[in-house]
Order: sequence, then C-alpha cells, then structure tokens
Amino acid sequence: MTCWPFAYGLWFVVVLSARSNSSADLPVPSYVLIALHAATAAVLLALYVVYLRHAYANPALGAARQRWVRLILYAGVFIMPLYWIRYIWPEGNSPRRMT
Repeated sequence: MTCWPFAYGLWFVVVLSARSNSSADLPVPSYVLIALHAATAAVLLALYVVYLRHAYANPALGAARQRWVRLILYAGVFIMPLYWIRYIWPEGNSPRRMT
C-alpha cells in the first residue's frame, strides 16, 4: 500500500498526457478517475497516520525522530517507501519457529 499513491500519480500523469496528445476523451471514464482519486486520498491519509505514529513511537530513531517526522510530513509519498524499507520491513523479517 505504501507505493500506491506514487504509482497512481504516475498512472494519472500518463492518462492525462494520453488525452493531451489527441482531442479524444479520456481513455478512462471520469467516474473511475473520481473513485480512484477518492481511494488514493483515503489510502494516503491512512498511510500518514500509520507512518507518523510509527515514527513517533519508534525507539530506534533516537535523535533522528524529528527529522523523519518532518520528512514524512513534507515528502511523504517519496519518503514512506524508504522509511518502510529501513524501519518497518526488518521488524517483519524476524525468524519464526515452526511448532
């Protein structure tokens, strides 16, 4: 989900540029674009909440906490994947015992 807003933004630019090259209608119905915009806004809002809460409560950040919070706030779409790779993904890769 972290990469969805960035991927959607790229796709949206491609759709708009396809329309600007011709006088035809959009290749996607407008109701689909509106639904995707609304879904992307909801996902982005949820991502901000999750990432800011994680950054605020993450003891591994130490003195860099303020920097990460600001980066997430100001450049979230680009910084969230980097934060996920550095701090969230390693938490899920802990070895598990099969019982």
